[in-house]
Amino acid sequence: MITGENLFAQPSSYKTALVVVQAAPWEVTSSYGGGSSLGPKNIVQASSQLDFFNFAKKNEPKPFVYMHKIDPEILTLSRSLQKDAQKIMQACGAHGDNPIDSSLSTLQKKINSESEKLNNTIYNNTLKTLEDKKIPALLGGDHSVSFGAIKACLKIYKNLSILHIDAHADLRKNYQGFAHSHASIMYNVMELSTNPEKLCSVGVRDFCQQEYDYFQKKENIKIFFDEDLKTASFQGTSWAKQCEAIISELGENVYISLDVDGLQPSLCPNTGTPVPGGLSYNQFVFLLATLSKHNKKVVGFDLCEVSCGSSTSQWDANVGARLLLKMCLVCHNQML
Repeated sequence: MITGENLFAQPSSYKTALVVVQAAPWEVTSSYGGGSSLGPKNIVQASSQLDFFNFAKKNEPKPFVYMHKIDPEILTLSRSLQKDAQKIMQACGAHGDNPIDSSLSTLQKKINSESEKLNNTIYNNTLKTLEDKKIPALLGGDHSVSFGAIKACLKIYKNLSILHIDAHADLRKNYQGFAHSHASIMYNVMELSTNPEKLCSVGVRDFCQQEYDYFQKKENIKIFFDEDLKTASFQGTSWAKQCEAIISELGENVYISLDVDGLQPSLCPNTGTPVPGGLSYNQFVFLLATLSKHNKKVVGFDLCEVSCGSSTSQWDANVGARLLLKMCLVCHNQML
């Protein structure tokens, strides 16, 4: 047995696992609230008190999730670089377009270089998981860390669709000068030479003109804005019908990218950039069920931006652990 993190308090091994989780305790470019770099650790701790029962199948599956040990060196580097990043953010301003001096430019290049190295590591780890015929899961950290994982899935699955749940479009180009900003993750993915067959974003309710103009030009981007979803609901359209419309945008192979701020802030009060509105927990679970009903194959997924902030409460981590388990169970059920 290979020793990993004690996720869900379940004995596990890499060899027998169906889902393999790697952690990315990284939040260098977080531009508002912080704490997501501790998300993986907090989620592992909170996961120990979850029941492992699979409601969809009415049974408790044998352990099928393995999590690699959290690398403390990533967290240490993140904390060090975050101090430099904060200086750059202050100089750039809220919109990220103020010029910076040469010393800050040097720091910016260093951060971009280290962010690239991290995403290369995530890419290689994800690729190995895929080559071993397992489903890769990534636990952030801020949303920038998803790039390497998605890129690896795109190498294996050319017709990949991304189901992206987020309060933000994440389509900014080099936000505040950072090539791998949490606000640029989906822009970076869509600019890959081999990009997704479809990017389907759900719950988006905070975005800028640049992002809106960008997605309007892309035929392979579909955004279900939170305001449109809520308006349809108020006018009598059921969530079930809306989920059918969302899933119809996706191809056979799906990567789920879940930024927890896509959900209602009451579920993630300490996440870095909370926005009023969003999906309820049960709406997200029903969306996953609809995905399964249509026999979509989840080939990988991530959960990002879970933070307990300065709070002593483990509420955010508790919710995060449950979201992680729900996505793991979707992967398990599709193999039955």
